[in-house]
Amino acid sequence: MKCYPNAMRRIIIFLTLSFICLLLGLAVYSRYNFSTFKVSDITSSYPYREDWEAKTIGINDLSSLFAKPLTYLGEGGQSYAFASADDRYVLKFFKFNRFRPSLFFQLLPKFAPFSSYFQSHAAKRERKLETAFAGYKLAFEQLREESGLKTIQLNALASPLYAAIKNQQGEDLSINLQNIPFVVQQKGEMLSETIKRQLDKGDLESCKTTIDQLFTLFRVEHAKGITDLDRGIMHNIGCIDGKRLFHLDPGKLVYNEEIKKPENSHRELCIAASKVDSWIKKNFKEYAEPLNQHLQAQFKDSLWIPAKKTKSDLPECENLFSSNLYTEYRRQLYTFIQGHPLYSSVKEESSPIDRQVQPPGPLRGIDENDGEYEEEPV
Repeated sequence: MKCYPNAMRRIIIFLTLSFICLLLGLAVYSRYNFSTFKVSDITSSYPYREDWEAKTIGINDLSSLFAKPLTYLGEGGQSYAFASADDRYVLKFFKFNRFRPSLFFQLLPKFAPFSSYFQSHAAKRERKLETAFAGYKLAFEQLREESGLKTIQLNALASPLYAAIKNQQGEDLSINLQNIPFVVQQKGEMLSETIKRQLDKGDLESCKTTIDQLFTLFRVEHAKGITDLDRGIMHNIGCIDGKRLFHLDPGKLVYNEEIKKPENSHRELCIAASKVDSWIKKNFKEYAEPLNQHLQAQFKDSLWIPAKKTKSDLPECENLFSSNLYTEYRRQLYTFIQGHPLYSSVKEESSPIDRQVQPPGPLRGIDENDGEYEEEPV
């Protein structure tokens, strides 16, 4: 009997260590599994859906684009990207392994309460797919020029279509795209890369022009009732040939009539300005003051309605993101709006251009990656 406590202790320790090793093994496997391009991970098993069907095809002869090998370019949180042979276009494949239940949840027992955890997890993954497809379709149909999208194919094709690609290892592959959703988009670089290159050369005027284009892009989108639920401006917005900005990642674009209202559009622009302002202060302090003044100048010609509401009552901001998918996101946005100096004028009933904005402290609330993206944060 005296040995019983020691034996139990050894069993508990053994089981604990075994569980930790299992988790570590799953983590290593998942990391390898997600970072390695596999045709099975981009293949869809979904039946035809009318709401995924695009109205038109942007490129009539896709076979000519796919005739020469497309080279692996990189990957984001939800897609793999391959560059065309002429370096003008990018072919994106969706990571369906990101939209399916993870291995950990698949290994859970199929009885309560574990079954409810699995169902909740699977539903969340499914909603991510729905959101991404809806965003790309909206961009293709309403913002084709502003998103650089040439074609999208979310349903299965009626006949085989082959594409030659080079994977991460430089191996040549020929894949049948018949059951593989894809999009073709103009090739560009992230906004952060464009501004960095301009400021590395000390080219303030080009940087100011880029900022002007950014706000023009947002105003065009808002006029059409479209806004982005992902605040990662520095990596979601791209630049083509260093000249024209476009919506590089439209996967979280949504339609909402509220954003057409001048006061709501204005608030969105304030938030965008604060994101750019924070990135510049972090990476190019020597140019922070003149670019901050240029950011504030963006609001001189736009409508400003002094806020008559208290700090705790800003429902119209929150209503922009009324989907149940983004409850936590909206809470963070609310905190971010209240906490950032560029937007503190809402509670002071004055425009940001009426005063010099002081360098902000640590940003609260929304992370640039919004918990889902692996690209460069602000």
